[in-house]
Order: sequence, then structure tokens, then C-alpha cells
Amino acid sequence: MRSGFWIHFIILTFLSGLPALAVAQPIQNGRADLTEWSRYRITESVSLEGDWDFHWEHLYDPEEVKTVPVTEHLKVPAAWTSWHKSFGYGTYRAQIKVAVEDDYGLFISGISSATRLWVNGKLLFEAGTVSTDSRTHKPSRKMGVIQLPPATHYDIVIWVSNYEHVNGGIKIPLRFGLYKGLAADIQRHTLLDAFVIAAIFAIGLFHLVTAMIRSDIIPLSLALLCFTISVRASFTGMRVIDAFFDIPFLVSYKIEYVSFYLVGTLCELSIMFLFYQDYPKKLLPFRIACHALIYPLLFTSLFIMSKYLWIVSIHSLGIIGFGMYTLLQAVRRKRVGAGWLFKGAIFFSAIATFDIIQSLMVERKYIYFLPLGFIGFILSFSASIAQIYNNIQKTMLDAVESKHHTLDQLKKIVYPHQIEMIGDGEPIEKTMPTSQGEACVISFDIISSSKIQHEKAKEFFRKVFMRCSEIMMEGYDGVELKAAAYRIKEMGDGFLCSVGYPFKSLTGHMAQDALKLAQEFARIFHEEARRLEYPDLLSCGVGLALESIEGFYPASGTKEYDLYGKAIVLATRYEGMRKAIVKEDEQSSIIILQERVYFSLSPEQRQSFQLFDLEAAKAAVRDDPAAKRLYFLKLFDSATVESPDLSEKKAS
Repeated sequence: MRSGFWIHFIILTFLSGLPALAVAQPIQNGRADLTEWSRYRITESVSLEGDWDFHWEHLYDPEEVKTVPVTEHLKVPAAWTSWHKSFGYGTYRAQIKVAVEDDYGLFISGISSATRLWVNGKLLFEAGTVSTDSRTHKPSRKMGVIQLPPATHYDIVIWVSNYEHVNGGIKIPLRFGLYKGLAADIQRHTLLDAFVIAAIFAIGLFHLVTAMIRSDIIPLSLALLCFTISVRASFTGMRVIDAFFDIPFLVSYKIEYVSFYLVGTLCELSIMFLFYQDYPKKLLPFRIACHALIYPLLFTSLFIMSKYLWIVSIHSLGIIGFGMYTLLQAVRRKRVGAGWLFKGAIFFSAIATFDIIQSLMVERKYIYFLPLGFIGFILSFSASIAQIYNNIQKTMLDAVESKHHTLDQLKKIVYPHQIEMIGDGEPIEKTMPTSQGEACVISFDIISSSKIQHEKAKEFFRKVFMRCSEIMMEGYDGVELKAAAYRIKEMGDGFLCSVGYPFKSLTGHMAQDALKLAQEFARIFHEEARRLEYPDLLSCGVGLALESIEGFYPASGTKEYDLYGKAIVLATRYEGMRKAIVKEDEQSSIIILQERVYFSLSPEQRQSFQLFDLEAAKAAVRDDPAAKRLYFLKLFDSATVESPDLSEKKAS
């Protein structure tokens, strides 16, 4: 499918130039018999190539030239430099015979540098000022179509003078044909050039905006290439720029040659930036040296610049070689976008090589495909960049999707503020407190969990722990580091959480907040137990202790945040004291408080608890030998926080 596109594009490109390829009828010894052509009109026009009468360093008027013997015939198209010096003047003459009178015309485009043209003794075209003296000579690059008077014989006399360019004379042959056909043909080619220039300039603007938005040198280099190509195309071919501005002769040629150099340089730079890993970097100093040697030519006179244009042309052929090598390497290594650009480069290289060869030739035909070569190359370059950007965007979207997935998974093991701090460049060790502090730790345990014989026992545990974890996160503030609680760890039938460290308590009263949380845990447990519809009464034990605690990250291995300290140890020990308080045959949930926790509660909260005298019961709290008493609250139903039979047994 893609190969078919390029085949059709190349065919259309060459077909678009066919009207300019008029069948040549050579002028022999200053005369051309076009009677057969004028009778049958085989082609639209005739290129007036051949041997014209020529008088070097003489400017004869149309009547005088008829009486002067012809001593030389000069080939057209050609520069007279091959036979005479570059600077000078002369008179060309050719006589044309046609079979029938008609509305004929001439197209003049490639005469340097000042011209006067007579047909049958009438002055019909003038460009600049022809003179035998360089001081009064005025060059011009004017071109145009002139209408000839009806006749069967045409005597064409042309004066030409040149004091600027290395090649003087008629370098592109005049074309003879029907005036309307010539005018339409020139208009078609001019519109084609204008369309190509506008299209390439618009593409350049698009890539310039892209470069500014993305801060990317690749679209910037392509934008500069587009602008330079637009400038060069404006000053070559049909020279569209002449329709809008009166550009001086020297400036016009300078811009044409400088843009010729810059187009090649920017092509090489654009390809190098796009596929830098495939560019022969070992030869980069050599390429820089080549550009440095060519660069001074751009500041010389037009004569020097045009004389040594072959150096720039060879340099441009080298650019084509380096570009094609880079693209071949990119295609071989299957770089994204290399295929499109390689096809466009082959197409453009063929046309550019043809243009370079024409620039080196003294004889130049009116065959001009370069604008279409430019637009074909630019479109393929744009397609290549589009493929690369599309691949980058796809990679970025995949990365974003992967990042979102990673973040979603990270949220399961770390808190949102940690992810945000890591994203801001902080190490994970700085995202949670590691100094010593105090906390009220809650130890929650499902009593006799292994004896629960139910197919949904694990689901029951999961629902209880999940709902408890949700209320721990209530009031979470990643900036102030506040939350209802911090889950320390989860065991098979229970969990540990802390209030006050590493997250600050919501009210500033660790013990009071911890008791409310413990009561919520018990309520959740009993709600889920009722839903399980288990025949036996299920119960839980909760222990609370207020002591020192400290956060840390392991010195080696996975950096998983953890807590240690006396508060954690004592919370589990106080929860274990239920065996000393609750009888074996008694099915009751219980909340057990360390004495320090109890006295940190509000009077209203303390009223519900009973005193348990450790000395009287001859019991002791492991790891807390100084403890003399503890406080407990039995819970028989999820709908009540305090037991009905406690009304007469308040804590003293």
C-alpha cells in the first residue's frame, strides 16, 4: 500500500513536468524551419536550442546585424564562458520559419544578466540595461512571456551583457509556441511552485510551534529546513518571489546560493538529530571541517561564489551520501520512522542530484522538479517524526498506565503522603517519623478463633479487619500527619494499631481516642458475628496500653516501616489478662485498660469500667511488674458498650 503511494507520487511528479519538455527543433547555423511543427502542432512548444549566430563584443541593432557577416555560431543553451571570458557582451540572432501565421509567443527565463530582445525589428523585451561598460550595465533576472506579431518568418535578435556571474549568455533556451499555450503553461508552473512553497512554509510553521511547545530540537531543525526550502524555491524555477518583490539581481543570486548551501546543511542536521545513534559520529569532525571550509564562500562576491559553486555542489552530494548512510543504518536497525524518511530521501536525493548536475552544467534545460522533490521529502520527514512522536506518546501512555497501576499497588502498602513525598524527591526513610514518641496501642484479638467451624470464617475475619482498617484511616491528613490510628500489623486472628504515633491523634487525647476506637472495633466485630449466624456466642479481647514507642526502617533489605516499643508489648500483655478476668465458661468480649490509660480517660468514660486488683487476685501483668491494678469492661452485646450487670459494680 505504501509502496504504491510512492510509485504514484513519482509518476505524477514527472508527468507534472512534461509540459515543460517541449520537443527540441535544433537551430542550425542561426536558422530553424518550423513549418512542419506549425502545420501539425505535435507539441505545445519548441525549445529554440542549437547554433545561434553570435557576435562577441558587438551590439548590433536588428537592421545592422543583417549586413554583418557571421563569424561565429554559439550553442544555446550554454554560457559563452567556454569560448570567451566571463565578463562581456554580445549579440545573438536566430531566424525562424513557420508555415502559417498565428498568435505565437516566446518565453524568456534563463538569460544573464542584462537583455534586450527584438523580433522582426521591434523591441519586445528588456531586462536590466545592456551596456559595453560595466559602469552603465544594470543586471536583471526578469523573465516573461511575450506575444509575437502574426508572421511566417521571425528574426530574433538578442543583446546580452554580463559583468557579475561566472557564466554569461543564454543558459536556458527560449521557448517558441502559441502565446496562450505558453502563458497557460507558465501560469500552471508558477501556481505549482507557489502551492509547494506555501505548503512547505505551513509545514514549517507547524513544526516550529511543535518545537516551542515540546522544547525539542528535532522539529525545530525541520522547521528551519522548511523555511529555507521555501526561500530557495521562491528564488528558483519560476521565481515566485518576483511577483511580489523587486529583488535586486545580486541579492537574488546570493539568496539562491546561500539557501542552496543551507538546505543541505539543515538536511544533514535534521537527519542526524532524528537518528543520532545511527549517524557516523567518528566522521563528525570531518563533516564540521567540510562545513567550515564551505562557509567562507557565502561571503564572497557573486563571481567567486558562482565560480566555485561546484565545491558546494560536491559538498551537497556528500551530504546526500551521509544522510542516506544514516537512514540505511536506521532502517537496518528497524528504527521507528526510518522507513518513511528513507523512501522520501531516495525520492528527494534523485531529484536533488539532478538539480545539482544541472547547476554544474553549462547547458541547462528547463526541467524543474525540485519543488515537488522538496515537498515529498518534507512530507516523508513529517511522517517519520509523527511516527516517532506516536511511538513516544504510546510509550508514555503505557508508562503512565503502568505508573498508575504501580501507585495503586503502592497505596496498599504505603500512605498517600509517602507517595507524594517520594514523587517530590524525598527518600522513603523521610516519609514517616523515626524519632521516639508515645502512643496508646490497641491489641485486638478474636477469642478462640481456631474453634470457629464455619465455611465463611476467613471471610468473617477479613470483613472485620477491613472495616476496622477503614475507621483507622478516618481523619487522615498527610500534611499534618493525623489519623484515627496507625495499623501496626495484622495477625491471623487479630491486629495491633497505635493512636498518637506515628499519626497524631485527632483530638490530642490519645487514651480517649483509643478507647472510642476500641469500642468501635468491638461493635464491628459483633455486627459481623450476627451476620455470620453462628450458633455459639463469639467474643473478642481488646487491650490498651500507653507507653513509649518508636518508628524505624531496617538498615538493610526492603525498607518497610515498622514500630517497636513498650506500648506494643504491654498492649498484647493486657489483652492476654482476659484469661484471669473472664471465666472459662463465660462468653464475653472484653476491653482491658492499663492503669495509665484508665486515668487518662474522661470521668464519663471511666464510669463504665471495673477495677481488677492484681495483688488480691494474685496475678501479674507480664513485662509490667509494677502494675497493681487494671480496669476492664465486659461487652455481651454489640448494641451496648457497657454490660447491663455493671450498674452496681462501678470502679472505685
